[in-house]
Amino acid sequence: MFYGRIFTEKTVLLKDAMTNKFTKEEKVILNKLTRWCSLSEKCIADVHRWFLQKQLPLDSLEKIIGYLIENNYINETRYAAAFVHDRFLFNQWGRLKIAAELSKKNIPQPIIDKAIKDGINDMEYVNMLKNLLKKKKKLLEGKEIAVIKQKMLNFATSKGFESGLVYNEIEELINK
Repeated sequence: MFYGRIFTEKTVLLKDAMTNKFTKEEKVILNKLTRWCSLSEKCIADVHRWFLQKQLPLDSLEKIIGYLIENNYINETRYAAAFVHDRFLFNQWGRLKIAAELSKKNIPQPIIDKAIKDGINDMEYVNMLKNLLKKKKKLLEGKEIAVIKQKMLNFATSKGFESGLVYNEIEELINK
């Protein structure tokens, strides 16, 4: 019920703002984008990619993105925080991979750093790494220690965990 009221108010604001600034085609595009951005967090790069996929004219892109940012449909800080949370929790990615993926989406480095710092607890980070390494070690039982260490190191670094931290955790796990 609460969400419906906000959506209705946003829709009214959207209709008022759209009456003068945008052409008829741009209004249709903007309406689709506001709905899409309301469903989940998006960044400017996502909207740009959407424009390219739909083969829409790029001349109205800046004006539409400006409107979406101004009305808080797009917020890169909020997007980065959600991205960090989801990739860490669900994909079990490390800080390096999360930062690299956000960089690919042209999120500014200070926003990435803040989102990672605020979104990932150090203890949870190390515990996730330990759990991933334990699971990987079980899969590699019966192989030589050097092979196990190398495969575990490759696995964890490919998930985006820092190699020094991974190496220390592997040594601790192997020497138990």
